[in-house]
Amino acid sequence: MLEIRISHEMIRKFYEAAGAGNNWSALLFSEEGDLLFSTRRHSTADNRALMELIAGRDTNGYFITRKSIVNQMYIGVLGVRVVVTGQVEDVFQTVRRREMMLIAAIIVLLIVLSVIYYYLASTIAKRILRLARHMRTIRDDNLKVMFNRQDNQDEIGFLTSTYNAMIQRMDELINNVHRAEILNKEAEYKVLQAQIKPHFLYNTLETIRMLAEANNDKEVADISYWFGRLMRYSLSSQKDDTVLRSEIETVMFYLNIHKMRVGDRLDYQFEIGVQADKIQCPRFMLQPLIENCVIHGLSVIRPVQLKLLVEEIDGYIRIVIADNGAGITMHKLQGIQTLLTRGLDAKAIQSDEGGLGLYNVSERIKAFYGGESRLEIESERGKGTTLTLFLLKKAVSVT
Repeated sequence: MLEIRISHEMIRKFYEAAGAGNNWSALLFSEEGDLLFSTRRHSTADNRALMELIAGRDTNGYFITRKSIVNQMYIGVLGVRVVVTGQVEDVFQTVRRREMMLIAAIIVLLIVLSVIYYYLASTIAKRILRLARHMRTIRDDNLKVMFNRQDNQDEIGFLTSTYNAMIQRMDELINNVHRAEILNKEAEYKVLQAQIKPHFLYNTLETIRMLAEANNDKEVADISYWFGRLMRYSLSSQKDDTVLRSEIETVMFYLNIHKMRVGDRLDYQFEIGVQADKIQCPRFMLQPLIENCVIHGLSVIRPVQLKLLVEEIDGYIRIVIADNGAGITMHKLQGIQTLLTRGLDAKAIQSDEGGLGLYNVSERIKAFYGGESRLEIESERGKGTTLTLFLLKKAVSVT
């Protein structure tokens, strides 16, 4: 017969490893009800009460009373009843502790989320209020003041950038209207200077021409005819647009009159590589440019060579007016180029008399043909000046 003895300490460690911790008690009873082992110290009365509690119940299983939870199992081979018991309050103490920890975590999380929400809401509100305060400072005379705050690329940042773009566009439109008003007043002033009755002027010139022809004075007849055609073109109340052919003819009459006056000191050449009668253009598009070349060209001693070239190139109608006159200094050339490309305010335009005519033509062709059309100028002091018009071909109306 083999007898095996196991120490109480080994059994206790086994139960602790199996999960019978502080909140549970493990007991071993013999078939007679004697206590063989316990993980805790129990009085004899406690052991008797426990045996009475489990007496009559199934050998294996568990049951719950008002205060206790009891698990029991009978090991028949050893003749041992294993009982694991614990107080209800002790068993659920960990659960209650976890509940409290969970409630505390939820409260902390709500506080953190509230702080984050307040920060985000106050940040957005402050940015909107800054933009609103800036909007209240905007007036017609200070549209160049942009909202320069660097915002993130979110909805508020998009609103800010859109607002700045709108203000910039409004400033451009107001400046365009202002420039148009100045140019319109300039044109009205020039019209006021020519308030002679047109028909009386035409009839007078025609009378001079007929008298000259009657006296076989061809030069006087020709100059009267050219001047009459110029005046009819200038003072007639037709539309603001015409065809390129009429512009070229008007320029030719203008040059003929000058040539009659200066003789061999002026020579000109026209090269027309397009159907000029099929291209619409604003009236007096070429005459101010030709006049500018003649006035500055005749200021030199040598004969003036003037060339007008019209051709189609790279989607544009290209018109080149070149002369070998006095040219323009570099400083003044840069000022005129800046005026043509960027534009200036009203006072700067009025003070720059030399570039006003060129600026007027530049603005008119941009309005007539579109923003991509432009006027360019090149010049060298003592060698001459070249003016180039680029008219967008797709914007040219064919009659």
